[in-house]
Amino acid sequence: MGSLRKLLDSHSEEEKLAVWEKGQPVIGADPSEFRKDSCGAWIQFSAYNDTSSDTSFGWEIDHITSHDHGGQDILSNFRPLQWFNNRNKGAGRLKCPVTAEGDYNILLDIYGGFFTGVDRNNAEQIGYSQADHAVMPGYFNTEFQSAFYLIARLQVGIPLPFWGTRIQPGFNVLYMPKTNDVIGIGRNNITNWWLKGGYPERFYKSVSCQLSIKLGNLLPLFVDYAYGIDAVRANASHEVYLKGGHKNRIF
Repeated sequence: MGSLRKLLDSHSEEEKLAVWEKGQPVIGADPSEFRKDSCGAWIQFSAYNDTSSDTSFGWEIDHITSHDHGGQDILSNFRPLQWFNNRNKGAGRLKCPVTAEGDYNILLDIYGGFFTGVDRNNAEQIGYSQADHAVMPGYFNTEFQSAFYLIARLQVGIPLPFWGTRIQPGFNVLYMPKTNDVIGIGRNNITNWWLKGGYPERFYKSVSCQLSIKLGNLLPLFVDYAYGIDAVRANASHEVYLKGGHKNRIF
């Protein structure tokens, strides 16, 4: 998606610079390279359209008033916005999941879903990395299905001084009520053999860490790791249940 946006980006270098100047300068930081956006998150001029991690210093040009609300493509309606903050504007209103603490960007994000009359063929699939919306690090993709869920995640972006490297440790919590209104998939009636015993808790936790790096300043490499603290696994005989689940992704 980031590369597609670059291809479709119609802003000239002069326009980017003019919008960049609307960012908030910070004492002690070079204003030609580092500023803060309207949420107080760090942005970096050379990281324009960098979406390598949620807490990166990447930024995009945001419409203060969206096209849907009559906004125009003019400088007075543009501002620089950290890319994840830009993608999470709701109904044209600015939200600030990414802010800054000292030299680091911090992500605090809470989202969820509520459904009625759904069955297990079209219920939201809650799990790791490949879930459409309900991404819960450290758990198998589609590990849970529920008519109501909330996911909260706290992540800190830490830049390292080589090859544009950034690590992003995080802590994640999933909440689901014990009463599951998804038709045909009661909490203790899950047919997946690895969840044979069911999950009786309301809260499920995980720790995660993301690494992004440009090898030789050329080749992007992304590594995701997460550990599902409350995950349960069965051995091949389905008799012994093991605590915890490891999930890795490299691309």
